[in-house]
Amino acid sequence: MKKILFVLLVIPAPALGQPYVATGFGLNVAPELTFEGYSTGGGGGSVCDEYINPRYAELPQCAGPPRESAHWTSVFDRAAGVMGNAAVGYRAAGRLRVEAEYFYRDSAYDQTSPILGATGERRETLMGEVERAREHVYGVTSNNLFANIYVDFDTGSRFTPYLGFGAGVGFTDIDNGRVLARRLDPATITSVPDYLSNAEEVRRNLAGTTTSVITTDTDTMWAYQALFGTDIAVGDAVALGVKGRWVWYGLFEADGPLDQLRSHPPNYRLDGSRPITYHRTIEGVQMVGVIVELKYYF
Repeated sequence: MKKILFVLLVIPAPALGQPYVATGFGLNVAPELTFEGYSTGGGGGSVCDEYINPRYAELPQCAGPPRESAHWTSVFDRAAGVMGNAAVGYRAAGRLRVEAEYFYRDSAYDQTSPILGATGERRETLMGEVERAREHVYGVTSNNLFANIYVDFDTGSRFTPYLGFGAGVGFTDIDNGRVLARRLDPATITSVPDYLSNAEEVRRNLAGTTTSVITTDTDTMWAYQALFGTDIAVGDAVALGVKGRWVWYGLFEADGPLDQLRSHPPNYRLDGSRPITYHRTIEGVQMVGVIVELKYYF
């Protein structure tokens, strides 16, 4: 308690401070992303899909409630892009400064990655019947709202370095698409067991089919940022500076429907029941950015 009282006493009173507005523009770098996902609503695989196997009801594994299936992983290298911000703040009589900030970032990944199975093998290798299994990420964008606090260091010159910390939320969109295409030759379809009474029919129906989706996944994540930079006074009320930030976000999660499942509507049954959706997660979403910022003090 004594330490808390001491901190409160040494923080300068804001009554003698200055409000300001700020805006800036710069660049960002986003690190490697690992996407984890799985399908929901199905279960039992292709042989339980009525479009592919009209006699699915004969199989015990096709009974029961829907369940998770088809886990996958995709890994994407780092990306770069642009960012800009706008802020309103208040500089107290001492070194303390508080601020409400909005910033936008756009990280242009534009990369294609092979889809990996649960063991880390490429899906084409894991399932020889798959000709193409790819995921593409076009870009990651976010609108961010933060409350920041800074400590300014007086150097007795026009230069004022500072350190800060912020907490807020990031409204994040990820534009992406996935495709899994099977080979055209029914003889290559090895996932259909020979014991099925209509195994050859199922192989013919499954050969050449494609599962795909092109979508924008959206989530709102809690976020934190470390801030650092230097302002240069260029007039009585104007400062120009360079501001850096390291932002780290919470877990990204999103759900959505497929565009098509094995070249038919994204559900297991002809009557439209047992729809198939996906769930994806991304851990360790981060970003480093640098902007040139202009401040105006009132």
